[in-house]
Amino acid sequence: MKNSRFTTNLTAHIALSLSSIALLLSWMPYINLAGGLLALVSIGLSGLLFMSKKEKQDVTIKFAVLIALIALLATLFVQVGFAQARKTAMGHSSFRVGNHVLKVGQDITVETDNYRVNQVSYSSDLAGVEAAPGKRFVAISLTIKNTANEDFQTGKGAIAYQKDAFSLFQKGEKIPFLTNDSLPEAMPEQGIISVKESLTKTLYAEVSNDGKLVLNYGIESDDPKIQEHLPSFKVKLN
Repeated sequence: MKNSRFTTNLTAHIALSLSSIALLLSWMPYINLAGGLLALVSIGLSGLLFMSKKEKQDVTIKFAVLIALIALLATLFVQVGFAQARKTAMGHSSFRVGNHVLKVGQDITVETDNYRVNQVSYSSDLAGVEAAPGKRFVAISLTIKNTANEDFQTGKGAIAYQKDAFSLFQKGEKIPFLTNDSLPEAMPEQGIISVKESLTKTLYAEVSNDGKLVLNYGIESDDPKIQEHLPSFKVKLN
């Protein structure tokens, strides 16, 4: 009788210990799968004790089952959240020029940066300067929005932007942007955008009267392996 009671007590405490370990592991992606297995074992042991009708161990058994169920739910929640985060991250890392072609007015989010070309306008003169024969000036209104939340470690979530991350092409030829700071709302060479803030500035260039214009975004690297994973996209302007 004593041996039977000892075995029952030991089994109940083993079930409770397994549930507790499962709950601790449930918050760790991948590792929590082992924790989920421990929780199932704990529930199985608790079920055997329930069927044996050892009333004195009811409290311990109920705690073991309750903790095991919480561990299983936490494991499911963490795995689903982690899978979604990984899917999003992989989607961001797969942005390449050619894969994502946007039109004017469409927006795209790369990590925490949201980009949109608002409008494109043309003129024969700009700030009192006439365009060369056969050419015209193009003004590209662009909005960059910081969609990040505050960084819990630093209290900051500001993003840096660079003008040279953008490049303009016409008929396969790279067109330089005008750098006259006196142009209305001209984009600075670089800057910082605070959390939940946005910046709307304009890129200017002198282009031919005919030919498709494409705005590319993407920082170039000399290492092809690094370049392959750098975020990039392009916008058809006409």
